[in-house]
Amino acid sequence: MPVERAAERARRDDRMTTGSQGLRQDSIGRRSVHADGLLLFTTRAVVSRTMNTSREVTADGGSEIPLRVDHVVGDPAEPMATVYCTDIERTELRVVIRGPSTADPPMAELDAPWLVQLGASDNRIAMTVQPRSTSASKRIRVGDPETFEIGAVCFAHCDQPGDATVYHREDPETRDEQLLLEHVVEDLSQAEGATLLTRSGGTQSPLGLLSQRLARASGGGVLAAGAEEVLHGCFHATTAGVAARSELDTLGEVAHQLDIEVDTVLLSDYDIGIDPADWRENWEIDSTPLSDVADPRMTDRDYTVLVEQYLSIENESVDSAQLARCLKAYASADLALLRELVAHGTMDRVGCPKLSEGVCKR
Repeated sequence: MPVERAAERARRDDRMTTGSQGLRQDSIGRRSVHADGLLLFTTRAVVSRTMNTSREVTADGGSEIPLRVDHVVGDPAEPMATVYCTDIERTELRVVIRGPSTADPPMAELDAPWLVQLGASDNRIAMTVQPRSTSASKRIRVGDPETFEIGAVCFAHCDQPGDATVYHREDPETRDEQLLLEHVVEDLSQAEGATLLTRSGGTQSPLGLLSQRLARASGGGVLAAGAEEVLHGCFHATTAGVAARSELDTLGEVAHQLDIEVDTVLLSDYDIGIDPADWRENWEIDSTPLSDVADPRMTDRDYTVLVEQYLSIENESVDSAQLARCLKAYASADLALLRELVAHGTMDRVGCPKLSEGVCKR
């Protein structure tokens, strides 16, 4: 029996529910109820009405959208009932889902957009955040902003041509970080509704790092109080599921399959005035991706050492201009990969969460 599922969105008690009073979408698909109480839809959706502030989300295959079923309203004698669901992932999606149909949908419907994400623009921005450790003896922890500062933030628009924007520290004083963050806040305030794309990996969330330092710097004389809230107007997507959706093990394998050239920053390309073996002499190379101390490939650990060399300029043999080029190239290296993944349609925008305090601290 066909069941219409109307989604009605209301903000109450910090919940997001979806509903028929705003954007409406019809789809043909299947539903399944899981033991954890989530109703998971795998759908082929088409838009029947759009809103001004929204983004069309397209995909070649199905997509799973987790919704919590709150209650069902309807007469058992009637063929249609309304299911009220909560958008637990804060995706800002509103969907109406019709049960399986015996008839094939019109071809025009199959060519229509998948979903529309409310409050989202079509602007997608690749972004990298490079931290600077504040202690040689402590590891950087996202939840402890005393263990790090921001060394660099880089942006590149994915849907329009143009060079990347690279903001990098030029001075060791904390005020220099605040000036860098001021530029970041100004740029993000003009990108409300955009999706920020970051590369996932390790335990450091790029936007988590940025959010923590924005919160620490806000109200300190350079940044206005609540500066970190600029992130809350954006959505967020990472590369976390790209390899799995491609049935591969790593992002590198995905890039190879798609003939995407991954930029590797080589120290040998920059005449910085010092040899990698000098600062890697006591490293346990087996615990790094390097083959030996002379390996020209640059790593996060190299950046940690070299950014301090650059900011302090205690070694007269260091060519500061060459070192600056090297550091900025490394800090922005992932932007090209992210843009290419977008161009190949591998960055899934269905279910991109809107940034909130909880998301940033993951």
